[in-house]
Amino acid sequence: MVTAKSERHDEATVLVAFHPAPQADFAAWVEEVQTTAAAAPGHLHVAAAEHRQQAVSLTFDGEDALQNWLDSPAWSALLASGARQGVRREFSDLVTVEGSEPPSGVGIFVHRVEPANLAGFTESQRKLMDLSAGTPGFEYSVLVGPRLAEPGVEEWTAVVKFRNDRLLAGWRESPDRAEVLGELRPNLEQEFSEPFETNSFGSIVRVTDGKSASTPEWKVGMMVLLVLYPTVMILSRFIGPSFDDWGAEPWLSMWMSQILSVSLLTYVLMPAATSIFSFWLDPERGSSVKVSIVGAVVVVVLYAVTLAIFASVRWLQFWDYA
Repeated sequence: MVTAKSERHDEATVLVAFHPAPQADFAAWVEEVQTTAAAAPGHLHVAAAEHRQQAVSLTFDGEDALQNWLDSPAWSALLASGARQGVRREFSDLVTVEGSEPPSGVGIFVHRVEPANLAGFTESQRKLMDLSAGTPGFEYSVLVGPRLAEPGVEEWTAVVKFRNDRLLAGWRESPDRAEVLGELRPNLEQEFSEPFETNSFGSIVRVTDGKSASTPEWKVGMMVLLVLYPTVMILSRFIGPSFDDWGAEPWLSMWMSQILSVSLLTYVLMPAATSIFSFWLDPERGSSVKVSIVGAVVVVVLYAVTLAIFASVRWLQFWDYA
């Protein structure tokens, strides 16, 4: 069923994958879901996926509205009704929020397709699903849609789930996937997009309408300084002396401290800071002058706080413990 695309908000979507059930039973249950969810506050649309993996996605106008739906007696009753018909959940629910990073191991790809190219598009997607199913760490893949993007153009969303980001990256970079993407692209109205992508050092990348945008470098620099300064100060106070006590030469102690610092920044601290400041770093949500200024002021205030702490708390001053 094609559903008109609503005015975009911070949409929140839950994707629920099911064990294989008779096609008629699954289609009848999806009709129940569509009818019931239509009366729920904040409901935007329901879409079913039946290629390889049966699934249903429900999208609401904001995460609060979605969470209220998931906690509602109506949704519980629908799940119970589905179970009686053989429509039973196979994986835990996948919740995504527009503008937020997807859960670990999840790839989301948005495709715009003209109806004349639909057959070629779905055939290429089936090949991608079959290939991904044979890749280490694969859990499931789902093709959801269509939604009406604009007159004569449908929007389809492909979701693939692996156990973790490393295994997902292995699939994304595989030569087999690249070969099938070559068959997929001629069937698209424009290059497919990924709603949200972030790297370890504070830069968020969005691809919209085939054009990419990333966090301005000055914001990335401010975030790196915000996280790097207290990290170096704390490591110099507590970790560096430990290396010295173990008999490490100063040049070796500094090298090992840098390894620890870079590792913490790459895998723990910068991803956490990027998530917290995503409202500011996101090239779409943080693009306005107001948001840019507010975020910059918050970061500068945090600079002042960290400087004051290390200037006044002697216990944290590594130079007094050398």
